[in-house]
Amino acid sequence: MSTPLSVFDIVARFSQLKQLTERANRLRDLNASLMACVPASLAPHVRLATVRDGCLVLQAEGSAWAAQLRFKTPEILEKLQAHPEFRDVRSVRVRNVVEPRPKTIKPQRRHMSRAAAAVLQHEAECTTDTRIRAALNRLARHGSD
Repeated sequence: MSTPLSVFDIVARFSQLKQLTERANRLRDLNASLMACVPASLAPHVRLATVRDGCLVLQAEGSAWAAQLRFKTPEILEKLQAHPEFRDVRSVRVRNVVEPRPKTIKPQRRHMSRAAAAVLQHEAECTTDTRIRAALNRLARHGSD
């Protein structure tokens, strides 16, 4: 029985995985350098998507953050020129990343048995408080027919 391969060995053996790992590491390092050039108030809401053909593509958490980031683009570009890994960057494109909204679940209409409605009706008749009596009568009307 052979021993299982470590993740490092698997990545080293398969060139596509190795290339993918190297690219992910490079983007992680570039993102860290980029954060030094982005205003501190925007940094938590921005991440590097890619660098291609002299264009730096950034992702913003929402439209408000994207608008602020676009406004700061000239300042960011100027600061990027001080970093050797960004010397070829001539433009910045900002993309708005829209998080999928959770599906809203419609509440199911609850059903009440005739017996439960009858109990509520009886309690309403025995109650002297007019507001409680009215509330119990409203509830009793939801009984199944």
